[in-house]
Amino acid sequence: MAALFEKLLSMSAAAGWLVLAVVVLRLALCRAPKWTRCWLWALLGVRLVLPVSLKSSLSLVPRSPVEVGAVLPEAPAALPQQLPQGVGGYPAAAADAPAAGPELTAVLSWLWLAGVLLLLGYALLSVIRLRRRVAEAVLLQGRVWQCDRVDTPFILGVLRPKIYLPSDLPPAALEPVLAHESAHLARRDHWWKPLGFLLLAVYWFHPLVWLAYGLFCRDLELACDERVVRRLDGAGRKAYSQALLTCSAERRVLAACPLAFGEGNVKGRIRAALHYRKPAFRLVLAAAAACIVAAVCFLTDPVRHPTLEWAQSLTAEQVASAELVVMPQSQDKQYKQFSPEEIPAVVALLNESRGRPAGEPESLNGQSIWFYLTLTDGTRHEVGNMGNVYLVIDGDYYDGPYDWLSTWDDSYGAGDSPLPEGYFDPALTLEDVLKLSEKREGLTWGDLEGFSYTEAGSGLYIRIYPIDSRYSLWVGGAGPSGSIMYANLNCAYFGESVDIRTGDTAAFVEEQETRWNRTAELFAAIAASPAVSSSPGDYLNAHPEEHQALLDGGTDTMCYIFTQFLAGDQTGLEGHLMRLVLDELAPEARLKLEADTGQEYFDAWRETAEGVLEEHGAEWMEENQPAMWLMLQMQRAEP
Repeated sequence: MAALFEKLLSMSAAAGWLVLAVVVLRLALCRAPKWTRCWLWALLGVRLVLPVSLKSSLSLVPRSPVEVGAVLPEAPAALPQQLPQGVGGYPAAAADAPAAGPELTAVLSWLWLAGVLLLLGYALLSVIRLRRRVAEAVLLQGRVWQCDRVDTPFILGVLRPKIYLPSDLPPAALEPVLAHESAHLARRDHWWKPLGFLLLAVYWFHPLVWLAYGLFCRDLELACDERVVRRLDGAGRKAYSQALLTCSAERRVLAACPLAFGEGNVKGRIRAALHYRKPAFRLVLAAAAACIVAAVCFLTDPVRHPTLEWAQSLTAEQVASAELVVMPQSQDKQYKQFSPEEIPAVVALLNESRGRPAGEPESLNGQSIWFYLTLTDGTRHEVGNMGNVYLVIDGDYYDGPYDWLSTWDDSYGAGDSPLPEGYFDPALTLEDVLKLSEKREGLTWGDLEGFSYTEAGSGLYIRIYPIDSRYSLWVGGAGPSGSIMYANLNCAYFGESVDIRTGDTAAFVEEQETRWNRTAELFAAIAASPAVSSSPGDYLNAHPEEHQALLDGGTDTMCYIFTQFLAGDQTGLEGHLMRLVLDELAPEARLKLEADTGQEYFDAWRETAEGVLEEHGAEWMEENQPAMWLMLQMQRAEP
């Protein structure tokens, strides 16, 4: 139910732009045949019905339609009361916090369904009441019936429609009325109006759909009037207008049926009938062109460019480090490592990224400015300005606006240091490590040439080869001219390592991945249900076996939790779950803190751990606060 509601919410947001377009086109094409307006409303019906749409670079639908996740709270924050209270001087966590996104989504879904049923029930009751009123109608001719209990002519029925006339209908109005209702039947309006009401019932929460339905009903009547009066002379149009006035009915706010002759904007319909002029053929062509343009621009969604959207939505909190490379430039100004305080300005610049994909980019000789970003999840991205012509994001070229690209040089046209040696060397991969491990103790420094690394150590020569957010290779020895003393593949998951020269590297990697995936799968299983709850504790209680398995995991579970939190951005449900499990595994370190997210709680927990270390020292902390000590060790990434 919630998924269906979210889908409809997204579809209605895109359809809203088409409604506005149709309203504008109705005004622009006021002299065009009225039946062409029904084409436009048909496009809206297609947009509201189809769950998928084509992609087009000509689409005028905004790139970021409303999604339920953007307007609802993200995750539950209330804590279960049955969890153990804090001991050892660290008080228990707070028990109350904001409500959950899943719960609110479910509530809104049920409200939507109630609205749908209410409108459909109203329509059904209206039809039942009307059928009771015409139960004693008398057949006049064909499918035409007369009834004493009706005030205006109308059509009732979808599969076997009938025309009902008031018994006191003046004879002079009979012919115009029958011509109008017959035109409705010929146009199948007795199908389209109920279908329009059904869409209104489904999308009742969108005000523009209500506007569209009202205008749609009005245009059905105008198109039908036009079909009749185009065959009449001046006297016939006057008679038709008089029939409209005679049979005018009180306007209803909402009507699914029937198709009533004298209902809806009678004054405007009379004016249109009296002043009818055959539209020029060019107006028909203009209306057809408008329908085609509307279909191309509003029945399609914009082509999505993931790299461009990534740059536009990037936040400073996601960036662990940022570097600048400028070429060509004097040797001492080719590179810069940005400080944490400078990263938000870089991100703000990248958020302005825009442009169309470049088909076949040309080779340029101008200056290039490149940002190399490493995110908190370990991924690395590159964003460049090539000669103020192309914006390049992770290899995708865009024709960027010159007036924006040219501003890059003002702040980022030069670095503050030479480019580090080997900066563009390829990073080591796990596949490379597995091949190197086959050399066993025959591994040499020469085997590692060409891969990027940083130097560490004072005395013993150490190179650190980054692999990804999980692994790094630490190689130590007397120096590149000597032999290698060790080559440890370190896993940040659990703080463990293996010497690839002497150990079973493949088995080590498989074991690390298995342990990590097992913990990740346990948290994922717990987060999967219940779908509606304001308390993360309900998720744990619903999965006692998985919950206990996490507790039995002990250090493995804590290492997983610390790795995720140290990477940052754990603001969803899993962040809350990890917070609760951490408090159970390390009750001596539990904090009393009203945190909106698990990440906020952990950041305060980490700050507390650093304060405890400063106050009591490493030896005391390792003995009395082992969980905090483990986290600090992982944070420092010691080999």
